[in-house]
Amino acid sequence: MMDQNDAVIAIEQQCWESDATFKKRGQILGFVFVSLALSASVVAAYLGHDWVAGGIVSVISASMTAAFIVGRKDHDEKPGSDPS
Repeated sequence: MMDQNDAVIAIEQQCWESDATFKKRGQILGFVFVSLALSASVVAAYLGHDWVAGGIVSVISASMTAAFIVGRKDHDEKPGSDPS
């Protein structure tokens, strides 16, 4: 029979695996989105729509910068600390 500690450890292991799967899926979808947006930017530039291409690249750059900054803040916070 499984005691309480073993049950807690098993549940925490499932949570870690689920979190890792979720993060991996997010990275793949992010890569696909950025690749498609960059492709659209190249096509727009090729067709002579320089402002549209520049706008797409600007949005991608701002989004990626925000994602890295927010990700770093979440990573730097200690468990149980007040984020404010």
